Amino acid sequence: RRFFERSFSPEELIGSYHPDDQQALAKGVRDAITGDGLLVMEVRRTFDDGTLRWVLLQVRLTRAADGSRVWRGFIADTT
Repeated sequence: RRFFERSFSPEELIGSYHPDDQQALAKGVRDAITGDGLLVMEVRRTFDDGTLRWVLLQVRLTRAADGSRVWRGFIADTT
């Protein structure tokens, strides 16, 4: 189990997932932003070592005190 915190752009986040899943993930992010803030989906992710794995994303959009978006949640390997 690894816990980490880092900042990244939406393009960086979506770009780390399988090309065939990127459009659906981008739609999920948009829907979470305009809806209830929840994103739950299973997609393929390419890791830094080049391996491709199925992962379950479960994240919720919140707002920081300054109004910026903060995504909190987890990614679980379901391969």
